[in-house]
Amino acid sequence: MLNQEVPTNETRKYASLQSLGALWRQRWWNVVLAALAGGVLAVAWALLQSPTYASTAVVYVTTVSDGGSQGAYTGSLASQQRVASYVDLASSDAVLSDAIEIGDLDGSVDDVRSAVTASAALDTVVLDITATATEPTGAAALANAVAEAMRLNVVELETPSGGGEPLAKLTVISPASPSVYPFSPQPLRLVAIGLFSGSVIGFLFMYLKGRFDTRLRSESDIEGLVDVPVLASVDSRLGMVDSKNDLVQFGNSPMAESFRRLQINLDFAGVEGDIRRLLIASGEQGEGKSTTTIHLALALADSGYRTLIVDSDLRRPTLCPRLGLNGEVGLTDIIRGVAEPGDVIQRTEVPNLEVLGPGRLPPNPVEFLNSTKSEELFRSLSVEYDYVIVDSPPVNLVADSSVLVRSVDGVLVVVRAGRTRRSELVSAVDQLRMAQATIAGVVLNGVSRTGAYREYGYTASNAGLSGSSR
Repeated sequence: MLNQEVPTNETRKYASLQSLGALWRQRWWNVVLAALAGGVLAVAWALLQSPTYASTAVVYVTTVSDGGSQGAYTGSLASQQRVASYVDLASSDAVLSDAIEIGDLDGSVDDVRSAVTASAALDTVVLDITATATEPTGAAALANAVAEAMRLNVVELETPSGGGEPLAKLTVISPASPSVYPFSPQPLRLVAIGLFSGSVIGFLFMYLKGRFDTRLRSESDIEGLVDVPVLASVDSRLGMVDSKNDLVQFGNSPMAESFRRLQINLDFAGVEGDIRRLLIASGEQGEGKSTTTIHLALALADSGYRTLIVDSDLRRPTLCPRLGLNGEVGLTDIIRGVAEPGDVIQRTEVPNLEVLGPGRLPPNPVEFLNSTKSEELFRSLSVEYDYVIVDSPPVNLVADSSVLVRSVDGVLVVVRAGRTRRSELVSAVDQLRMAQATIAGVVLNGVSRTGAYREYGYTASNAGLSGSSR
């Protein structure tokens, strides 16, 4: 028995980084768009705001001290202790009322208080008085008025009750002057904040959406969910067969290369037994099941195999109209015994490719497909043809496919990248396994693969194909 390597913390971290890198490659545009939106909102906010100007008056606090170095030190320490109190004094009603009178200012004490701030650095005797206003001259006038009101109030408060010189005083060492540039808004700063905030929000959105999004987007999503190999991934940019002309052009198209690879992988999938009768199934509608049926049949026919497409969707058949054939005759006529296979099987313009349409749609499709005649028919068709490719209704919607698995050698499950959910694939695979089907593999349809064929000289435009998957 081989020893299995136990994943280390470094291995888990590397896997997480790989997962995050894959998520970034798929959803990077979420972050870019969110960052741009944040930047645009920041610019809009800046344009809507009225400019605000700020001016600062600087005052110096001194105290009366005895002579000598000891006295100077004591005076400096007293000044530092007073500064903290003067910061609070700057917003007092007494100071602000005096400032309004001194500067002949408009507005109430509360209005002035909201526009003025005082601050002082630790262990200094310098006090900064900053005022804001919508006009540069208004901000300077308000700051100077508060500084002067502070000076007068300090003189009054620091004068001893018995008279004499004030114990401390304020000196305006740098009067406020009108500012040339507005204090707010700051467009560059706002844009930087908007871009950063938008990027963070976009990244979180990308991560959460990737973490909780249940849609299948890559081969690793499928292989980690169900124990079924992915046999092919089909580029979403490649054309679809929707007409007789497309049938003829298919052999030289990039789409043909994808399905030739699928054909080769099918041979390996059936190494324990040939898969000659293959049912093409999907969990839900719109996942490209019928398109995959046509393309795989074309690839097999192009390789020289005599191939028959059987449209066993007796509810909403689409193959014959897309191939320009008559779907009113076919499978149900043989099962009812009113026609022989040779009477209703139709040739196409592609060598080695023939089609058996659904015929008239019965009211009870499951009973038709579950009959002994149906099983015998598919057994006889596999004798006449190298490959019988069978299209069927979605597995999760009706029981037709679960009945048909007894008449085929294997089942190919089709999922569409970015559309099929994990629960839908798990449900389809579980139902097929309950019906004892041999699941050959999965085809991942609609993959976005940049430059997948350019290196071989192919582009989506020279394929000459158009249309949409069912």
